[in-house]
Amino acid sequence: MAGVPAILLDRLAAARRAGQAFEEAWDPALAAAVQAADTGRDRREWLEAFRGTLESWRGAFERRSAPRCERALRVVAEDPERVPVPERECEHCHGPIPAGRGRPFAPAKFCADECRRAATRERERLARAAA
Repeated sequence: MAGVPAILLDRLAAARRAGQAFEEAWDPALAAAVQAADTGRDRREWLEAFRGTLESWRGAFERRSAPRCERALRVVAEDPERVPVPERECEHCHGPIPAGRGRPFAPAKFCADECRRAATRERERLARAAA
């Protein structure tokens, strides 16, 4: 997915070099970027994200300094001691769930079968204790 914002950035940069105004460049660049997303759901999410950050894109296009809040986010994002949160977290060990684990309409809740079995044993133990 990193390619989707890169496409928007590349298209806007090319339009700026060609002398276009932001208003003229935005819609075609946005359409090209969103079309590169893998699924319809991804396209909708990217479209919402880009529309929500339109003023930041405009500011960058016009080479304005980022607002203080955006500069603060950059500091946090580039902090070498920051520990990234996994995209999907195992319900048992809280580690990351590997990409590709689970089914399209039934996302995995556990990182491995071992964690799934351990969680089942824990639920059974708690049920026996409550009875």
